[in-house]
Amino acid sequence: MATLGKLAGIDKDERAGWDEIARLLDGRPRTAMQQELFDESSPEPPQWAQVDVSRIGVERVREYGRVYLALALWRRLHLHTFFSEHCHHGREQVDWATVACILSVGRCCSQSSELGISERWYASTALDDLVGVDVAYVYDNRLYRGLDQVLAVREELFGHLRERYESMFGSRFEFLLYDVTSTYFEGQCQRNPQAQRGYSRDNRPDCKQVCIGLVVTAEGLPLAYEVFAGNRADVTTVEDIIDFMERKYGRAERIWAMDRGMVSEDNLDYLRERDALYIVGTPKGRLRTFEQQLLEQTDWQQVQEGVEVKLVDHPDRKGTERYVLCRSKARHEKESAMLRRQVERLRDKLERIDASLKKRPAPREKIERRIGKWL
Repeated sequence: MATLGKLAGIDKDERAGWDEIARLLDGRPRTAMQQELFDESSPEPPQWAQVDVSRIGVERVREYGRVYLALALWRRLHLHTFFSEHCHHGREQVDWATVACILSVGRCCSQSSELGISERWYASTALDDLVGVDVAYVYDNRLYRGLDQVLAVREELFGHLRERYESMFGSRFEFLLYDVTSTYFEGQCQRNPQAQRGYSRDNRPDCKQVCIGLVVTAEGLPLAYEVFAGNRADVTTVEDIIDFMERKYGRAERIWAMDRGMVSEDNLDYLRERDALYIVGTPKGRLRTFEQQLLEQTDWQQVQEGVEVKLVDHPDRKGTERYVLCRSKARHEKESAMLRRQVERLRDKLERIDASLKKRPAPREKIERRIGKWL
């Protein structure tokens, strides 16, 4: 932005405009302009001109709003300073800090790939003017190499984000949420040992994938991530992530929140050994243990409209752990409606089978197979 504001050939007003955009992106307050003591001249009157609206055309309409917001967030987090200080500087035409900025802004604006950024998206935005990089210099190989530069400073980036979250939002990192997602690849991925076939959240079991464990704060701010093999079960990643966070930030009294896919007795014992606090989803199979408490109508507290909770001590932990039983009126109505649809569908199929058998009887084994198909 500062470079654009100093380019030769632009007039004073245009230069002031670029300076104003830079000020807004950085979040700096407007500087009060003190009028000179003996300056009695009045401001210049506005200049008006007549325009034939029928001959006005709009050319190269570009996206600006989302790009501007993403760039403002980039600078408020001081990421432009971080990457300028940590990325390698050589003879590249576009410095790696700017490439990292383009990658991040593209992701923030819902671009799913570097190829999409280079081939379509970048040219359709005002980002080339905002960062001072011509469209011709933004191509897929440069963006891919930019990812390598970002990966090389991953650990330092985690620390930088933690400091910015503390200073900007007062985050204390006492409550952390952990979950695992996956991303798949087209191709054989022969040089990537972590690319394996496993449970596909994208409904692409035919493709190899990797699993990505992400730790975020209670506000949803990303704090750290780790990449696992694509055939790695979620429940086996918990110890690795906790060890990583403790090595990085110490063994503080933080609360871990994880869904039931992360729960195993080994993982819970591991957390207990570290005196860690945790909130985890209970496997559905254990809910039968609390069937009586769920049916009782006493001791329920409403936490929001239609949602009630009850605290029940763990039967084997002597009051050191509790279960939070929840019941939701909306969830009950939804599951009841789903069950009714399944029953109606099954009844319809059985009536059709019955009508078919009345016309053309079949052996018992064949009838059982037809019925079993819909049960």
